[in-house]
Amino acid sequence: YVSQDTFNVNGVEYYVQSANSGDSNSCSFSAPCLTLGTITFQNNVNTAETFIVYIVDRTSINQQLYITQTSSPRTFRNYPDSSETYRDIRAANSGQFYVAGQVLFNYINFVVERGTAQVSVIQVQSSSSAVVDITNCKVSMTIGADLISRSLVLQYGGYLNIDNLNASYIVTTQAIIQCSSTVISINITNSHFEDITRTQSDSQNEGGIVSVSLSGSGYYLTGSQFIQCKSTEVNSKGGALYLSLQKYAHVNLKNLEFDQCEAYRGGGIYVDSQSDYQLTLSTTDSNQFLFTECIANLQGGGIYANIQYNCKLTLSGNCLFTSCSANNGNGGGIYSYNDGGNVIINSQCKFYQCISYGNGGGIYHRIAFFQSVCKFTINDAIFQECEAKYSSSVPGKSGYGGGIFIGAYSNFAPSAGDILDLHGMKIDGNKADNYGQSLYVILNNLESWCMLGTKGYYVKGNYSDATSNENELMGVPFNQSTFDFFTESQMQSGYKNLESYWNPDGSGTEPGDDEDSDIVYVNKFYVQASGDNSNQCTSSSQCKTLETQAITIKINNAETFIVYIVDETSLSQQITISEYSSPRTFRNYPTTSTTFGTIQITPAGSFNISGSARFRYINFIIESNSNTYSDAFLEQSSHSDLTILNCKVSQSSTNALMHRSFLVINYGTAYINKLTIKDIQTDTEVFMLQGSSVVTIENSTFEKITMKTAQGFSDYHGIIYARFSQPTSSFNLIDTLFLYCNPYYIDSLTSGLYINLESAVQLVIDEVTFTDCKGYSGGGLYANLLSDSSLTLSDCNFSRCSSYENGGGVYALLNSNSQLTLSGFSIHNQ
Repeated sequence: YVSQDTFNVNGVEYYVQSANSGDSNSCSFSAPCLTLGTITFQNNVNTAETFIVYIVDRTSINQQLYITQTSSPRTFRNYPDSSETYRDIRAANSGQFYVAGQVLFNYINFVVERGTAQVSVIQVQSSSSAVVDITNCKVSMTIGADLISRSLVLQYGGYLNIDNLNASYIVTTQAIIQCSSTVISINITNSHFEDITRTQSDSQNEGGIVSVSLSGSGYYLTGSQFIQCKSTEVNSKGGALYLSLQKYAHVNLKNLEFDQCEAYRGGGIYVDSQSDYQLTLSTTDSNQFLFTECIANLQGGGIYANIQYNCKLTLSGNCLFTSCSANNGNGGGIYSYNDGGNVIINSQCKFYQCISYGNGGGIYHRIAFFQSVCKFTINDAIFQECEAKYSSSVPGKSGYGGGIFIGAYSNFAPSAGDILDLHGMKIDGNKADNYGQSLYVILNNLESWCMLGTKGYYVKGNYSDATSNENELMGVPFNQSTFDFFTESQMQSGYKNLESYWNPDGSGTEPGDDEDSDIVYVNKFYVQASGDNSNQCTSSSQCKTLETQAITIKINNAETFIVYIVDETSLSQQITISEYSSPRTFRNYPTTSTTFGTIQITPAGSFNISGSARFRYINFIIESNSNTYSDAFLEQSSHSDLTILNCKVSQSSTNALMHRSFLVINYGTAYINKLTIKDIQTDTEVFMLQGSSVVTIENSTFEKITMKTAQGFSDYHGIIYARFSQPTSSFNLIDTLFLYCNPYYIDSLTSGLYINLESAVQLVIDEVTFTDCKGYSGGGLYANLLSDSSLTLSDCNFSRCSSYENGGGVYALLNSNSQLTLSGFSIHNQ
């Protein structure tokens, strides 16, 4: 028999335990030491012989232990070595392994005290010879501790290899694993991080339970799980994993799981970069790469990726994002900022029920500069039941792109067909509170992109021209800055169903006709003639009129809001709309129908709009107001934003004067498309546009409107009266018809359209027709142009118009360097 004390073929072996031990012992099996701070270890840890410390039950480290030997690893492990029982090393506040050589930990449970003296339990120095192996280990807080303020590993250089590490139930101010940009290699496999909360971020808001900075080196993380890992500080980056990747860094993440992880940006992973890195997320065999219920309080529920010049992010094979969300921003699954880099999504990736309370339920992809290396390619990915929700707490616009949102700040050059390639996109049941149920794209040269390839090849994925809803794929042909700046009414004329580019003759609705059917409204109300105002205005218990309390009490709540007019209703008091975060919508029902819903506006009824309102397929019947002026619509706030689409206006009785305007705008914006106003007798303007306002009227008709102003009036009038004094004012009148618009008295100062421009205001009237119109001077148009203002009439037509005085079709008074330009102008039978 030979005892362990007398013969050791492996080199020098030492033993520590809690009972019958002491640091003055020899640390032999029969005379074990108590702690790792014994002078025996201090003197022998760096000798050339093999060095092994067996921990019989538990021990502690109370000071720095310097490890510099590189001939063989200094080993700390459980005893007996045939066992899989973990042994505790209690890391006191001042205790630390300071490594410039090689060290191995096997079956160790690191029990970490708060840590006020040392920032980590293991510190790896900036040395190419440093190698740390952690195998089959755990890390936990001391019993009774509320948090710790140190990392398990802080790596400045060398090599770090971790296999089967379990870190659970920890509250910490630091990352568990933290690695700087000077390291050579990091390899973490088969590890488990659960219920870890990081309460503080680093100087640049770096969060993460594992925080890694790399430059010209490699990082491999395989087969590991991050469960309920959270970075809770405001502006934190990365709930589970923070990566700062500098030049030539390469990172491979395989078969990972991120479950219920959370941060301000990048609930699962946050990636920051400079240039020339490669990051790959992949799977092997039948494994999956999972992001489940991860949350970003701002952007990137699963991943936030900053992709700079010549950087590459690749998702390959069974990457699944399930129920991830961005609660107050963009990108429920992924938020990517692409500044000259390359994003590739390959085989069998899926985004399922991901939600953004902003834009991009599945992916938000922001493109800063299109360069030859800037690419976004989807080869194979499913976007299923993802949503982009409207949110009043998000600055700017929200509720666009249920599956994907793409916004480009720079010009798009279609010379390279693979710059923006979505051919492998599959869509199913996605929703957006505003536009683009599955895809919304902001791109200057949107048409050129859609026309690349054959029939929208790079755009539509599995979208079917024959059977898909045209509102699935939408966009606007200008850049992200314009999108951010414009109001909704300014953007209305730009909204495009993308199919219309490659299939202009295809069947289906025009942009915006039926997208309300796919929007998820928080507040929905139904009214009809047989309803009762004591009801709750539900689909089965309709109300009768618009002034019912059920509607007015919620009309200015921040949530999305719609009133469905089943057949007809009325308005008998003033309704004030002040909420401008999303439009208050009034439209026909069902939304698939083009039958008009009727709103009868009584003498006391009116809409006072200082917020955002939208009307679709409505027949407005205006009752005469014989006592005082009460205009049907009034806008007088800079936040006023009115949209009227596919509507009609008529008068309840032609035997009396309407005695009120349909629309008066002093401030704000209005977009009007396909409005027909017919058979009106009035003694005031139908539209009065003035002050600092932005108005677009297109595809509309003003027919058989008689204006009965008193003879001898000194002020000029028009069916539309537009008086602008601010250069920021805008009035776009496009493809509109004035037919039989006449004064009651031929010598009264009236025309079909009256324009008065001051202060260098510039307006364009395009493809407008005046037929059989009469006036005092200028039967169709009277224009008074002052102080450097200009008016352009492009492709306008005046037919059979006449005047009492001068200018049968047009009368223009030019003053002070003002300018009138006629282009493609025609006059017939004046």
